[in-house]
Amino acid sequence: MTRRKSSAEDDDVAAAFRRVAARFALLVASRFSIGPEAAIDIVQDAFVKILLRKQEGIPLPLTDQYLWRMVSNRAIDTVRSGIRRRKNEVALWLASSDAPIETIEAGLISIEQSERLNNALGQLSDPYRRIFELLLSEELSLAAIARRLDVSLGSIYTQYQRGLEKLRSLLQEPPT
Repeated sequence: MTRRKSSAEDDDVAAAFRRVAARFALLVASRFSIGPEAAIDIVQDAFVKILLRKQEGIPLPLTDQYLWRMVSNRAIDTVRSGIRRRKNEVALWLASSDAPIETIEAGLISIEQSERLNNALGQLSDPYRRIFELLLSEELSLAAIARRLDVSLGSIYTQYQRGLEKLRSLLQEPPT
């Protein structure tokens, strides 16, 4: 495999990364209440995005202010994505469980419930599991899932309902 020679722009981005990465990771972790490993990943992702833009010939200032804005925007996107995923998990838990809503305090599900839900999803057969994966991870609607899988909306809705029934039965079983 041949490796592309490092350009001056790549060197500039690498130097900026060395200069601010550790400080930015600490800031992200503290300001966004994110774990240190995730904060490091966020900083790296932001710098990869900067590097790719530079390689495309897009002129970018490598000032600390600009770099922080890129990193903080990436952190905000990560937090929002996590919130949406948790809301989707709550909605799926409520739809598939007989537990009263009061037990799912203020719309948050416990780690144990999340693990049980993920285990139950893993036990579903492929077509049902695929629908729930697209609902949770890609946040697609049933109509969007039907278009992506090139299946009628009625079929997707039926599979969704059957999947929910299977999830209900799996979630009613005592945890192992």
